Amino acid sequence: MKNDMISFGHYLQSLREEKGLTLEEIAEKTNIRITILRDIEAGNWSQLPEPVFLRGMLRSYATVFSINPQEIISRYHMAIGEPLATKAIGQAPRVGFPFVKRKKNHLFKIFIWLLVLIALVLLGIRIASLVSDLPANQTEMRTSEKKTSFSSENKPSLLKSELISLQVTATEKAWIRIKQDEKSIDYLLNSGETVQLTLPLTSTIVFGNAGGIQITHNNKVLPLFGKSGEVRTATLSSILSQETQ
Repeated sequence: MKNDMISFGHYLQSLREEKGLTLEEIAEKTNIRITILRDIEAGNWSQLPEPVFLRGMLRSYATVFSINPQEIISRYHMAIGEPLATKAIGQAPRVGFPFVKRKKNHLFKIFIWLLVLIALVLLGIRIASLVSDLPANQTEMRTSEKKTSFSSENKPSLLKSELISLQVTATEKAWIRIKQDEKSIDYLLNSGETVQLTLPLTSTIVFGNAGGIQITHNNKVLPLFGKSGEVRTATLSSILSQETQ
């Protein structure tokens, strides 16, 4: 192999001398250090750069000598005993299909966005359903409470016949509506809140969440008028009748 490398170096030297060029002139034209040029022509391959860099230098040689670079590269591979890799004639290169993967990724993203959209639609329907189930619309109840709170101004219209004093305590979030002579007063109570009422015996009371409202009369707690979540309506006289049962 060493003799082959020396022969390859002499081959390059003969090309240079045929052109009448010195090593200094070759170094200037190819930007290759003159020490490397000497080692190439002397066949001193142990001092030369890695083959990948050396092949680039040899192509620069070919440019200066106006010959096909592949010819010099082929001679170089023969000198080092390494066959030059060539592509089989007529053999088509193996080509992958990255577009198939991209298409699958695109379809997967569309599928995910559809799932998110469906989830948002279902969530909106659920929220709308919950809002529609609120008793008598809590926002309107608060407004009604402010407008028709049980003050001394509207007592005279309600206080007809015998008056009864009650204490109403919410054990859960609930609401009550007091009806008398086509007028009504709404109360929205949070758990633990208490309201004192003085009502005519002919009054009617609507319980929202009947199981969460506790009525006390004459320091006696009356039985619950229904279960949690139930809406019940009763006259005050029927409520008080449970006191004697």
